[in-house]
Order: sequence, then C-alpha cells, then structure tokens
Amino acid sequence: MEKLIREPLIHFLLIGALLFVAFDYINDEPEQGQLKIINVTRADIENIINNFHNTWQRPPSEQELTQLIEEKIRDDITYQEALSLGLQNEDLYIKRRLRMKLESLYIDLSAGKAPTQSELESYLKRHADDFVIDSQLAFSQIYFSPQHTQEELDTQIQSLKKQLNQHHSQANIEQLGDSTLLANHYPLMSVRTIHNQFGKAFADSIDTLEQGKWAGPIRSQYGYHLVKVEHRIPSYIPELREVKATVERGVLSERRQQFLDIHYQRLRQQYTVKIDNSGSQKAMP
Repeated sequence: MEKLIREPLIHFLLIGALLFVAFDYINDEPEQGQLKIINVTRADIENIINNFHNTWQRPPSEQELTQLIEEKIRDDITYQEALSLGLQNEDLYIKRRLRMKLESLYIDLSAGKAPTQSELESYLKRHADDFVIDSQLAFSQIYFSPQHTQEELDTQIQSLKKQLNQHHSQANIEQLGDSTLLANHYPLMSVRTIHNQFGKAFADSIDTLEQGKWAGPIRSQYGYHLVKVEHRIPSYIPELREVKATVERGVLSERRQQFLDIHYQRLRQQYTVKIDNSGSQKAMP
C-alpha cells in the first residue's frame, strides 16, 4: 500500500481529480430559478443621470450611462454578497452608518409644526448661558516689563497709579511705562477678544474694574499693566427677537433628539439584552 501511495501516476490522478472538482465548482452556473435579482428602476437611472449632470454640468453619453448603471449593479451585487457573508456584523463603522440612516428616517418623521412662541421663550430661558453676550470694554493701559523686580514694580506702579488718579490727571500716558508695541488705548471690544489678545487672567481682572479709575498691577501674557476702563457695556442676555433663528434651530434639534430617545426606548423594550462582562477589565470609578 505504501508503495502504491508513492507512485507518481497516483499523484497525477489525484491532482487531476481535484482540479476537475474545483473547475466544476467555479464554473457551475446556477439554475434559472436560483438566480438572484437586482432591480434597477427608472428612478435609479434618473438619479444616476441627475448626479452626473450636477457634477459635470451635462447629461451622460449613452456609453457613460451604461457604465454608470453597471457600476450601480456591481455595488448592489457586492453589497448583497457582503451581507450574505455577515461582513457587516463586526464592523462598527457600518453599524454606525446604518444607525445614522435609520435615525435620519425618524428625524424626517419628527419634522412637524414650527416652534411656538412659548417653546422659543422656554428654550432661551433654559439655555440662557449659551446666548449671553459678553461685556464690552474700552480701556487704556500702561505697560511694565516683567524684567523688573517685584519691588521695582510695586514702587513704580503704586506711585504712578496714585498720581494718575489724583484729580483725573491728563498725563500723556504714551510717555509712561516701558517701551512696547502694545497700544495705549483700546476701543470697545468684547471680553473674549481681550482674552484672546492678553490672556484670560487679564481679561477677567479688567472686567471687574471700576470704570474711570486706574488700577493695577494686572498681569498679562506680556507683562504688567496699569489699566483704566474708559467705557463698559455690561454682558446681557439678548431678547428673543435678536436670536430667534438660532433659538428655533435649537428647539427643533432638541425636539428631534427627544423623538429619537423615545423611539429608541420603544425599540429597546423589544429586545432582551445579555451582557457578559466576565473576565473583562473593570471600568474606572
């Protein structure tokens, strides 16, 4: 028997038989009743033509249209085959995309009447912090380099501050302090803009200063400053008419999310969910 197995002729016959079976499997055409159906509708073709026209600003030629239709058929066939192999089951990206598609359908269903005045006012009240208009300040400043010792700074700044605040001194501040590229006078600007230019600590500090009085030293990302607030417009919550369009979008977004959450909870009740976390790492507290 061992001698027979070693015969080259036997090897040749076995390889031939395997090739025959493989070739027969590959070229085996399904019977007519087993053929799967891909439908390309008139709406599909019109959509293909419209997409082509939007991209190239002309209708496709007959050859281009044929190729585009064949590409759609290829997409559909490979999609169906991928589904039959379960390739979507472990792909988080595909799951999320399908979730987005499903939720977009629900969102379309949730599109109803426009928000009422009462809904708009309620939303603005609940989200007032999101609509606050920053206070605005116009200010003057005198700059001092951080290269000074703390003792030098205290001596110079305290003396100059006292002098400037006496009888509303009209001293030429351009000639005071240390040399800098910073301006001495800044027009009305929001606290957020001041934050971006001088740093958060500086902006927060001068936002609390008494108007018309020199104060300091106040530290910025550049150094130290004597600052006088020349004019202030306090922060405020705008009237509904000023932000109505934004509030409407917020109400509709909130309504859509509520609709999605309610619908999800209904779906959730139709499933028994089993979570096996045995052997998994514990979540951080």
